[in-house]
Amino acid sequence: MTDLALDDSAASTLWPRLAIWAGALALAIFFLSEGIGLTQKTSDEIEYDYEYAEFPALPESDFAMFYAGAALVTSAERANVYDKRTIVLNIYEERGWDRSLIPADFDPDGPDYVWQRYYNPPFFLLALSPLTSLDLHTAFLVSIGANVILLILLAVLLGAVLRWRQPQTLLLAVAIFGFSPIYFALHHGQPTILLACLMAGGYLALRNGRHLIAAGLLATTGLKPHWLFPAAAVMVKDKRLLALFVAACFLLLALPFALVGPGAVFDYVALVTSRGESDLTDSSYSGALLRWTGFFRALAGEPRPELWLIASIGTVALFALVWWRSGQGMTMAAGVVTTLLVVPHSHPQDWVLLLPAAAILLSLDWGRIGLAGVSIGLLAIFVGANQWPEAQRAMDRDGSAVYWVTLAAAGLLVWLAGLELAKGRLPQSVWWRWNGVQEPATVNADAG
Repeated sequence: MTDLALDDSAASTLWPRLAIWAGALALAIFFLSEGIGLTQKTSDEIEYDYEYAEFPALPESDFAMFYAGAALVTSAERANVYDKRTIVLNIYEERGWDRSLIPADFDPDGPDYVWQRYYNPPFFLLALSPLTSLDLHTAFLVSIGANVILLILLAVLLGAVLRWRQPQTLLLAVAIFGFSPIYFALHHGQPTILLACLMAGGYLALRNGRHLIAAGLLATTGLKPHWLFPAAAVMVKDKRLLALFVAACFLLLALPFALVGPGAVFDYVALVTSRGESDLTDSSYSGALLRWTGFFRALAGEPRPELWLIASIGTVALFALVWWRSGQGMTMAAGVVTTLLVVPHSHPQDWVLLLPAAAILLSLDWGRIGLAGVSIGLLAIFVGANQWPEAQRAMDRDGSAVYWVTLAAAGLLVWLAGLELAKGRLPQSVWWRWNGVQEPATVNADAG
């Protein structure tokens, strides 16, 4: 009887594990098939940009803009590094155009020039400046190689966040290969893969009690300033962490403005705020976004900033509920989703930041229902993000479309907030078995 009971017990655990691994294998095959197609498509796009011999150089990539900013910040014109007219002139020059052919009274916000921008603070442009010792096309290839190396680092960091749990670690590594925002970042030389590494590394340092390292890494996410929000939401809960974070932000983000002059501060504020307004009201800008601005632009066929405002207020309210009741991991992950939905200025490559958020969520100790909801939400975002280019083409062709990725992200945030609401309304034994999440204890270490 004892042997029979042991056999039944082994079978009861074996079959669920086999089902989990079978599902993981099916998902891995799906992710790989997506990645194969994306790799070929992006390779063709990069080859086209590299070999294009006319103006503008690298016609479909953003990299020339970062390159122009990096050259300008170390030049005699650095005091005007955030002046829109100077930005346009330098980007055009780097892309092979003679400055003298641009009308003296051109409007930098006109349709021919409005896309020629960069929005990164001085420390990031200074960090890129060594690339300007290479020609534009060679620097473009170097940036792609650097991003590929960062992808390998990101996979390792995500595995560490997950404590190398399987099949989660394997699935997330394969998902990197099949996630379309990764390929946007590679093609455009965007720094969002670096941002994902910084966020994952910062969370690991925070979880392990290495507060000074965490503050430095998370402050560096300010290379795109709106990505400071998830870290700030965590740090504000602890006065000591907040002080370290503010100090790191001052050193990295504010102090380098001394190298370009005080006037650049006002130019930078004007530059960033003018872009945010365009993302809300301009049809071309808003249609290229995956957040509420783009969602309502695609759905209604025209920009609807008032609907963005209503949806954003609701999104922030959901985040506030999670923030009030949750620990560091849940707060940071929910902060990423909230940023992706609410902040007007962002593009497909910014959804790379969902990868560290996914690793953080999957590293927590969930109950059955809680884990199922999170997993479905993350998978829906993956599918929606990969489907977005087709939805954008449908919008251009038919006048309207549905950006499912936005709804999937909102659904995940609703799920996280709903679990927090249910926490105090269910018996504890039921909560922890079926729904609950318990975050790992953080190490109470000295800063270092």
